[in-house]
Amino acid sequence: MRWLIVCLLLGCGGVPISPENELLSDFMSIANVRREPIHNADGDIVGVNISADVVNTGPVPIISPFIMTWRLRGPNQAEISRATHRFSRFEAGQVQEIALTMAFAPRPSLSGVQDAVTFDFEEINQ
Repeated sequence: MRWLIVCLLLGCGGVPISPENELLSDFMSIANVRREPIHNADGDIVGVNISADVVNTGPVPIISPFIMTWRLRGPNQAEISRATHRFSRFEAGQVQEIALTMAFAPRPSLSGVQDAVTFDFEEINQ
């Protein structure tokens, strides 16, 4: 039903997504997430390499630059690390593989660490 409403508003296959639209996060999807812990000499985890596929699941291209912000949060929801990736034009159905390296204070495991990903249009300074 949501796709039907979006298609009616945008005219599926028609108007590209730009900062005037607030549908960016609705169209972006993350798949095939892989985490590889980075260990220090003491065996503690001090970071993580993350790779994933970012997919435009929407029926139209995204024509304005936007930023994906990937946060890692600890068991108490406090942010322990953050990384960003900038995208430019992103075609409908396109898949882009991303790779991020995130460092944080030493910890014995990744238990309780959660991912939080947001997508926001890049601010244009005029």
